[in-house]
Amino acid sequence: MDCTRFGNKLNYYRERNDMTEKDLARKLGVTVRMVEKWENSEAVPNDRIIQKLSDMFGVDFWNYLDLDEKHGGRHDPDDEPDRSPFEIMRENRAQRKMNGRSASSNQSMGKVLSILLAVLAAVFFLLDDFIFYDLLHRPELSYLSLPVVILLLVLSSIAGRKK
Repeated sequence: MDCTRFGNKLNYYRERNDMTEKDLARKLGVTVRMVEKWENSEAVPNDRIIQKLSDMFGVDFWNYLDLDEKHGGRHDPDDEPDRSPFEIMRENRAQRKMNGRSASSNQSMGKVLSILLAVLAAVFFLLDDFIFYDLLHRPELSYLSLPVVILLLVLSSIAGRKK
């Protein structure tokens, strides 16, 4: 969502009403840094704050949020009678949260895989004599034990990295 127009309009109406960022932050119950982020188009306030701003300045701030390209940045309630701007914002937030959760579950799977590979390397290192001599009856393959352990440890460290 592009919030450049929103930030510019908020700055315009705040200055037009002779308010400092500190004054606005105090009236809204937020930090000055939050107001700066909104005006610099780094963030968009929640539904409650947007409604407070609209009431405070007598301006529909929803019209300055580019909710989708179909409306060109304007919300026309007749066009989508079953979806309010609040619902659109909630859906966007929910989607962002879901994207964050899937990334964290991928990291968890990487950690689990890393641990499993490390355990496999340790087991192989401890049981390589048994595996090559007793199980496979191939003592000539015992030279492979160290490279296999190193390979498993390298794979373990790769799997455990953050993506």
